[in-house]
Amino acid sequence: MCGRFPWLIGAILGILLLVTWRQAHAVITAKTPLKDIEGPARYILVGKVDKYFPEKPAMLVSVVDDIKGKAPFRMLPINCKIEDAKTAKENQIEPLLKRFGPDLEIIVFLYPRGNGFITYGFTNGTWFQLRGEQTGAKNEVRFALTSAEPYFRKSFKGTTEELRKLLKDHAAGKAKLPPLDDKVEPGFGPEYAPKQKSQRRRIFDGGIALNRSTIYEAQGPLFAVIPTIGLGAPLAILALLFPTLFSGVFVLFRQWIAFITLISLNSTLLVLQWYLASRHPNLLRGTWWGDGAAAWFLMTIFTFACAFWAWRRQLNALSDGAADAPQKNELAVLAFMAAGCLVTTTLLWCFTKEILWSDVGWTLTVVMTLGVLAGTLYRWWSAIQKPAPFGPMPLTTEGIILGSMLLGHVAFVPAIWGGNVNTEGSVGGKQAGDTAVKPVVKKWDFSVAVKGMFASSPVVDVESVYASYSEMTLRAATLIRLDRQTGLKKWEFLGKNGDLLQMISTPCLADGKLYFGEGFHEDLNCKVYCVDAENGKEIWRVKTAGQTESSPAVANGKVYIGAGNDGIYCLDAKTGQKIWRYPPAGHKGRLLRFGGGVRVVGKHVYCGTGIDRLRKGDKGETAVFCLDADTGKLLWKTPAPFPIWSTPVVTDSLVYITSGNGDVFEDDKEPGGALLCLTADSGKEKWRFKVNNGILESPALDGHRIYFG
Repeated sequence: MCGRFPWLIGAILGILLLVTWRQAHAVITAKTPLKDIEGPARYILVGKVDKYFPEKPAMLVSVVDDIKGKAPFRMLPINCKIEDAKTAKENQIEPLLKRFGPDLEIIVFLYPRGNGFITYGFTNGTWFQLRGEQTGAKNEVRFALTSAEPYFRKSFKGTTEELRKLLKDHAAGKAKLPPLDDKVEPGFGPEYAPKQKSQRRRIFDGGIALNRSTIYEAQGPLFAVIPTIGLGAPLAILALLFPTLFSGVFVLFRQWIAFITLISLNSTLLVLQWYLASRHPNLLRGTWWGDGAAAWFLMTIFTFACAFWAWRRQLNALSDGAADAPQKNELAVLAFMAAGCLVTTTLLWCFTKEILWSDVGWTLTVVMTLGVLAGTLYRWWSAIQKPAPFGPMPLTTEGIILGSMLLGHVAFVPAIWGGNVNTEGSVGGKQAGDTAVKPVVKKWDFSVAVKGMFASSPVVDVESVYASYSEMTLRAATLIRLDRQTGLKKWEFLGKNGDLLQMISTPCLADGKLYFGEGFHEDLNCKVYCVDAENGKEIWRVKTAGQTESSPAVANGKVYIGAGNDGIYCLDAKTGQKIWRYPPAGHKGRLLRFGGGVRVVGKHVYCGTGIDRLRKGDKGETAVFCLDADTGKLLWKTPAPFPIWSTPVVTDSLVYITSGNGDVFEDDKEPGGALLCLTADSGKEKWRFKVNNGILESPALDGHRIYFG
């Protein structure tokens, strides 16, 4: 197609170059072993550059091999141009482009994120990052180059073919991924050199390598279908192969029509939800249907309806004198079904990394297994009993199975919905200072299977908990809202294009809106967000030239937040429009890095400055600042002995603020910290308390004491 329609390719890439969406990442300096790149990737593929346009620059890459999973798209149009010259220089785009050319093979790691993909690429010792965004067309994704990743050479620095073989062997269980080699210097592989025609070749491999994590991702919904849809077809085949033993199978199918209807409905419902969640996550995100509890509720309704139907059918069959299937055939079919369900459940139990009873797929498998076992045991027990002439009306096997499944559905409701046992601790006492605390027992927890951390503090409001977790490999964050009583997720926010960067900023909740920043220390060009707290929809975003790891404050219709080296911003809370920034334009003094939280008291804004560890030479001035809340005018400034990363505490006309060197990962070469007490009106130091290591968090106060770590 590329040879016959070059004008079409040019048009596609031309449109691609007009796209202004761009996430200007900085180069990743964090230590990232290869297992942290390979592990969370949904797809790993090998692409070949079919067309390269150095004048644009852009390239068109076709998929020639699938190493892990199979991406739904088979072409990767990549825009390699970054308009902002400063960003292009910081992200080392110029030396990176010298490593691209026609017929080049690239190994691509893809991580689904919102409506697109965070993507890492590797070719002959050179690593880089892309962003992929889905277009309106089905299975079509356009990509944009964001940065080189020279520090990833510590992860792997060999050839494309060597990494390709290593990843395939690892997926097949034949090789282990190498550890991080910290001795390797950051950099690039060799520049691009055209291949000789005699050496050109194309490798096709239709195999799909699935590792254990891939199997685990699919086990919930897909394995739940095995004991449901997977039972009818084998039974029908057995009836054809062994007509004497299984001749009553088709009679049983008519006799068990309610049970067969139920497993068809539940399986269809489960597969539909799994497909939409994996292929079209935005259709379900934030909706009632997007939750596993919704599927379980519908399945319970279906089970009740089918159990009632089976009971009515039994009464009608008795009154009509309908003949049952031969007993030996029913017992043989039940034995086959029970064995299949037991084997499936046992395999899942043994080979699943973590059993989650809130997983609808796993729980449905258990419920169905219990139902089939109950029906089998009842039928065998009935077979060995002597019939009584005037005994009670016999129960049907179908009724026993469906009744047991209905009980199972009801019994597992607490597990699906997050638990119904109130085990939280309580506090009581006769008077203040004489408090008895009962033992605290965990009520619920919320966890995600990603390599990362909950780096910012959660925010609790009435019946909701707002928190964010950051995925270290993707440098991305997800903000979530949980039910305070059950831990059930209500919604998640990833940014409009899945572009929310990792977060250490603790959100500020005001007037039904969440205000927060993004980015860790090394990130640049980060944004301030305003999100609706009820539904998780983005209201506005404001781009800055720094990183907004600061925790904001909202007062009098204004948002105050630090933006790293870009200063401290005052924004309109409704629109995000900038009101003022400190220091103002033209500032020629020392670098001021506002990375800590902000406190607003009356007409005063209190905050502190840290340092830029990545900056050469002067890393910045450390001080406590008091600014006018309306104008941003500096009212006073007091030097601090160490960098400040915390939020000040202001009470009784005094400002308490902590400072310290080092970071959350390692101590400084000469660790030290201090707690300062200043007057709120003038910034005069009242006292300081020194400690032997850095203090990164804010202090806590009661009527008499100050607490910090």
